Amino acid sequence: MKAAVVLLVLAGILGMITGRAVAAVSTRLSVTGPSTVGMGEEISVEARLTTADDRPIAGAVLTLFQVGAVGQRAMSTATTDAYGIAWFLHSEFTVAYLSLRVAYAGDAARAPANADLSVEITGIEVAPAVVMPHTPSLPVKTVLFLLLGIVWLTYAFAASSILGIVREGGPRRGGETARVVR
Repeated sequence: MKAAVVLLVLAGILGMITGRAVAAVSTRLSVTGPSTVGMGEEISVEARLTTADDRPIAGAVLTLFQVGAVGQRAMSTATTDAYGIAWFLHSEFTVAYLSLRVAYAGDAARAPANADLSVEITGIEVAPAVVMPHTPSLPVKTVLFLLLGIVWLTYAFAASSILGIVREGGPRRGGETARVVR
């Protein structure tokens, strides 16, 4: 392990001397937690940060975000242990479906990573989006039906006028319409 750190430091120094950046080590973040909890219960989230070849990353700071329609909000932070594991407890929620994200920002030697978790919250009553306690009364329905009928009669009149113009031979030069004299 010490040899790997020394090599990374030397590669970083060599990169600064030559003006070339050293590629960050790939990381992988996995998150486990419940898929359903009851209203008022705490959500326990376990996050594990490793390198791409599954070696744990100790001492890394992870952040728990609550993700919503307008963005994400940082809720808490935790530091990984020797096994690359960090724990979060989350209890601040008022929605029926909750999206959580755990993120590692990365550092000079390691790439950033994140993982998401969706949790359904039971016991939250969601009001209907559109409340319509009654249907329109008979007079309202009658007025709406008559208005719709007038619109369709206007369409029928316009169509019959167009057909009459077409039968008579269409418009003449100068915008005049031919008339059939009987």
